[in-house]
Amino acid sequence: MKVLLGLGASNCLLLLQWARSGTLEGLDVKVYEPFDKIENDKTFCFWARPEDDIVVALDALISKQWRLVKSEGCIQSLEPLRYYKVQSSDLYQAAKKIIEEAPNVHWSKDAVVELRPEAEGVVVRSMNGQVLADQVFDSRPLVPEELGEHNDLLLQSFLGWEVEFPTKQWHPAAMTLMDFDVPQDGATQFLYVLPSTERIALVELTRFGQEPISDARAEELLDRRLKNLGPYKIRSREVGVIPMSQDYQFHHSDPRIVSVGARAGCIKASTGYAFLNMFRHAQQLDPATAHLSAASHAPSRTSRFYFYDTLLLHILKHRPQWGREIFKRLFAKRDTAGVLQFLDEQSTPLWEVVTFAQLPIFKFLWALVATQFLPRGQSRRTVTQAPSPRWSARSWSSALPALAALLATAFYYLLPREVHTYVIDAPLLALLGVVGIPHGALDVFASVKPNKRQQFILRYLFYVFVVLALWWWQPQAALWFFLAYSAWHFGQTDLEQWNISSRPLALVWGGMVLSILLIPHQEQVGSILSSMGVAWPNLPELNNALLPLFAVSFLFAALNRSLPWMLSILSLALLTQLPLFPSFLIYFVIQHSFTGGLHLKRSQGWTWSHMWRLSLPFTLGAGLIYALYLFQWQGASMGWESAFFVVLSALSLPHVVYMSRWYAQRENNRLS
Repeated sequence: MKVLLGLGASNCLLLLQWARSGTLEGLDVKVYEPFDKIENDKTFCFWARPEDDIVVALDALISKQWRLVKSEGCIQSLEPLRYYKVQSSDLYQAAKKIIEEAPNVHWSKDAVVELRPEAEGVVVRSMNGQVLADQVFDSRPLVPEELGEHNDLLLQSFLGWEVEFPTKQWHPAAMTLMDFDVPQDGATQFLYVLPSTERIALVELTRFGQEPISDARAEELLDRRLKNLGPYKIRSREVGVIPMSQDYQFHHSDPRIVSVGARAGCIKASTGYAFLNMFRHAQQLDPATAHLSAASHAPSRTSRFYFYDTLLLHILKHRPQWGREIFKRLFAKRDTAGVLQFLDEQSTPLWEVVTFAQLPIFKFLWALVATQFLPRGQSRRTVTQAPSPRWSARSWSSALPALAALLATAFYYLLPREVHTYVIDAPLLALLGVVGIPHGALDVFASVKPNKRQQFILRYLFYVFVVLALWWWQPQAALWFFLAYSAWHFGQTDLEQWNISSRPLALVWGGMVLSILLIPHQEQVGSILSSMGVAWPNLPELNNALLPLFAVSFLFAALNRSLPWMLSILSLALLTQLPLFPSFLIYFVIQHSFTGGLHLKRSQGWTWSHMWRLSLPFTLGAGLIYALYLFQWQGASMGWESAFFVVLSALSLPHVVYMSRWYAQRENNRLS
């Protein structure tokens, strides 16, 4: 038996999908819905192409469509899209007709009080009995206990009237999507107008804010606007509140209980639109069109759109007075059809880059810092998952670089220069062979199965020689490529160790690390790069950037409440006092390589001695590549330091690729 909890839009669409595909004939279905569902309590809108599945499937229920939109005072075409309206009463009636005509579908007006998974099925207990279901589709609204800490949500609240005027007021083929010519009241408020005829339209006031708009205030603003057009009468009224949160979802632990609708996260947080996502989810939940075991969650999202919505929602919640300017500029700079495709997550990255360049960029940068670099709340996968700690007792390892930097700096200033090579450089080179190179050589054991290791090694060597060839062919490009993937890898490894999950912050932090290491040593950097055939200007004024870099770094560490991060900043400050080579080796070997080795050690259950023995052949191989490059190939014209960085860059690229995949897999495993 299939049980549907609630007969809202999502379960109505599910019933229609099953009936349309023929799936319903082979099912025993029971619907629990205590209300009669006869009122037109909502208006469902969506945009699509006329040939899209949703338009074809729901053609009989679409009460109105618009091909034009009025935006910023002008009317423009929505081609290739149309904007469609479905009355909730028509959708309810279509679902009820299926229930009435199908002998295997039964409607109970009983209230469900418990879902209890058992070995043989899910027990659905109501006020007047219980049934055993093999699958339950739950569309009930979330209750406070399920929301956990997410009671403080951004809300989209609205109140709309369908009004009628005695005279012509509207172009019936043109709708108004966002009209901001209303008081904002400390939030983001706008009107939209959906005309049915020249005299009849649904006029709705919508508010994005932490508090819903009161009925009295909404009616006051609607009446004020409509009176300017003339006398009117109200034909019907609708009101509602929609949560605007990407965490507003709840997936049951038992896969036989499937969340649908808002409970499944079908609402797009930044717009409040859900109807198209609910239709797509219904298609996924139909065994005739999709594999059900892979469709328990709502349609998947591209991570960049999740990121965009995060920024906008933060602005609307914490700087609501900015919303009007952002939306007005968006619709003024870009055609509405393109904006709608963007909101439906169907736009291209190029379109998005051009669009964001035309928006108030500093407002989004503020939101970027606040959302990506501040401590994170709960995981977006579920509203009931607790946030991960920022650091643990294992982070004692973060103190090692600071200690090494302190000792090296003391030796550098206290001991004669002629012994620096033996006291500072030689131990660091030894650690490079014991920890630095081996931590990358272990990729072959951590990333692939034994029967695939030969292919892995060949692919690894291919990457190495591609980078060496790039240094020979285009050294300037090779340098920037090396800096880019080094910044990403350094930042990713550090943040992984500090239990901070933020890809943008990883790249920013890695770039700051490289900047702090290179800027104080510009003369040495220029000398090394010149022997590689790379021009590098010496800009002493860049030293003025060090203080802001440290200030921003400390701010990030403080906002993330990370003591290990602060210790890392301390070690970097000390390393500015050393020559380039020891400062780079202390960071690369003692912080980065040791940290990466710790991650592998813990995940694989290895010991340090076992790791060193495993990696020894590959460490010797790396030394052989360095010797060949220095004495036989391009490196013969270089100093040993220049050749070192070239070969290190070549060895690093495949390591960065495989470790990025490994970290991503670890993150997925933690969240799944």
